[in-house]
Amino acid sequence: MNTLEIEVVPRADKDDRFTIKPLKDTLSFDKGFFLSVKAIQMLRKKIGSGVVVVGVAGPSGAGKTSLAHKIVSVLPKTCLISLDNYLDSSRQIIEENYDDYRLVDFDLLKKNINDLVNNQPTELPLYDYTKSGRYAYQKVQPPESKVLLIEGIYALHEEIRHLLDLRISISGGVHFDLIKRIFRDVHRTGQQPHESLQQITNTVYPMYKAFIEPDLQLAEIQIVNKFNPFSGLLNPIYILKSVKQVTVDQIQAVLAKPITQTIARYYDIYLIPPGTNFKETSSHDWIRVRNYDGQYSIMFSEEIKEGSFIISPRVDFIVNSNILGGLMSLGYQMVSIIHRRSTIFKDGKIIISFDELEELGQTFVQIKGFDSKSVDEAGKKLGLENSYVTKSYIELYQDKYKKSLESGNGSTNNNNTTTTTPAAINPNNAALSSFINAKL
Repeated sequence: MNTLEIEVVPRADKDDRFTIKPLKDTLSFDKGFFLSVKAIQMLRKKIGSGVVVVGVAGPSGAGKTSLAHKIVSVLPKTCLISLDNYLDSSRQIIEENYDDYRLVDFDLLKKNINDLVNNQPTELPLYDYTKSGRYAYQKVQPPESKVLLIEGIYALHEEIRHLLDLRISISGGVHFDLIKRIFRDVHRTGQQPHESLQQITNTVYPMYKAFIEPDLQLAEIQIVNKFNPFSGLLNPIYILKSVKQVTVDQIQAVLAKPITQTIARYYDIYLIPPGTNFKETSSHDWIRVRNYDGQYSIMFSEEIKEGSFIISPRVDFIVNSNILGGLMSLGYQMVSIIHRRSTIFKDGKIIISFDELEELGQTFVQIKGFDSKSVDEAGKKLGLENSYVTKSYIELYQDKYKKSLESGNGSTNNNNTTTTTPAAINPNNAALSSFINAKL
């Protein structure tokens, strides 16, 4: 049998109900959507006049709502229930943790589901996040499509799992879930980005690892959403980089007057998500935390390579040093600290800098701007054509690390896997704390 073929089977807990045999492969968003619709249609046909109950769960920002609405768009007159409306504001909220499953009114949710399955109208609650309270109820009729769809982070929770005929999970890359959650909170609750990130590191992801992720493993259909949340958020920065040396006079001849010149010294701390290997990571895996004049900012980036350009749409905002500890507690691992001294020249349109990288032992010329033509033209005037480097500094450092392993500078165990690394890579939590405290 093909691993993506839908097979309807009896439910183990209910003889008169059906589900599908779990698909072995994780699916892309589009393929997952297609097979979810197909599975629902097959279950609806098998059940006959009954209502098919479907749960769509995943971490905050993973795309549950988008998937649910897309399913409803092709299965009109489906009843969609959002767990966001089942928060019970009368229950005690501990440490601003709105993702605590104990805040969910599962009793009301189960009543609503049972009413609709038994062909009875019911009243669904409505919740306002800006007011932190339930403000009304909406009377709904049993779904004409014979499909009831429940979406939310706890849509596969054990409290309602026995009511579901089909379980769908959706998740994304760790950074994608994180950044989408941050932007959702900014728009929905008015939180500042650093406030949202603080809440996520303290509560959201610990709750996810303990109470949501295990449920997702039980889904018959598992989707990984690789939607890029950075697209369209900010104007991309076009970057050309070269190791070919130029003079200050050459740079000043290229830039328009007036020109400002500054020197910046900062260091970048690179973190990777839990369960990833530094040797095998790529640019979308890393979170960069920059320290400049004692101030920390967190930088999410998804670099695109196009010809000689590194195109880098970037989202960054200021955080406090405690965020680093929070990310580490989520399982993020620090893999490198890169010190940089930059002599920066600006003319209001483009930026040209000399970047001295301590860990790489090299100085780079870097041209940046929001207009690719202007950046390209500046590179030509400086005579940098055919000398461009299309790797980021962390990628170059990663290459250096791999070469050190190949040359025998890294030690291995009996299974030929690396157990020690160069000094700047992979320090433990205590080393990180000491490093950060020394810099504050």
